[in-house]
Amino acid sequence: MAEYCVISDMTVWIDEADMVKLVSKEPEAKVSDVAVTATLNAVIKSAGAEIDSYLIGRYGSGLRTGTTPPSLLSKCSKLAVYFLYLRRRAVDDDWQTNYEEVIAWLTDLRDGKGDLLESPDTGEVIEEATDSIQHDAEVLTSTGSFPLTANDRRNYTPEKQGKLFGLGPKDHSR
Repeated sequence: MAEYCVISDMTVWIDEADMVKLVSKEPEAKVSDVAVTATLNAVIKSAGAEIDSYLIGRYGSGLRTGTTPPSLLSKCSKLAVYFLYLRRRAVDDDWQTNYEEVIAWLTDLRDGKGDLLESPDTGEVIEEATDSIQHDAEVLTSTGSFPLTANDRRNYTPEKQGKLFGLGPKDHSR
């Protein structure tokens, strides 16, 4: 099963040399060393397992196939770096806050307060930016448009957006 991030993704949050120092006490160690790579892959697996513990009930195992949504890749990378610090018992306040923010985000996704969707064009999983679109000028659909007056403000839920734009219903069975 594919992971949500890879070792190189972690370097967004931590310098490669610092990452190696957290893994090995050998002064000449490198990311390419078998022991270092194995440990880094282990923390990535731990981060993925943490994510799955929140999301698998809602999304199934489908998130592990195809392209990882950028926000999920970023959160997995952060968790993996946090686990590196944790294994050295060197978690500072900033990394503790990062961890808590990721867990809060995962909890929101699990509880339906956010969403990850499939792109109707590519079939790739993407993150939904908002729960609804509010529009008070005109609505454009695949079959035309219709004007809205200032007194006719509407709140378009994801389901309504799907009907208007021909995207079909959400499928959370993946």
